[in-house]
Amino acid sequence: LYNNKQNFTFEFDTKDVGWIPLKYSIKMALFIKNLKKREIQYLEKSIIHVYSNTVYNLLNFIFIMSKPVALVEIYRNNELVKTFLP
Repeated sequence: LYNNKQNFTFEFDTKDVGWIPLKYSIKMALFIKNLKKREIQYLEKSIIHVYSNTVYNLLNFIFIMSKPVALVEIYRNNELVKTFLP
């Protein structure tokens, strides 16, 4: 999406997400750090729908290791429960 050079929003639905290894969270934090090195940020916002405590805790862990590139909104039961700012 960055190659398109157009602003975009990500929306994630984690309803069918099963077990996630902790190492995936570390890889995601490193990916975010690499994205932040880009001169232009096209990602405007991420919306994440969370259904399990495991996914919620992993997201918190990721954003403690690396601040997000853009605003992140986390929803549970269609209700905003947390935001992370870049």
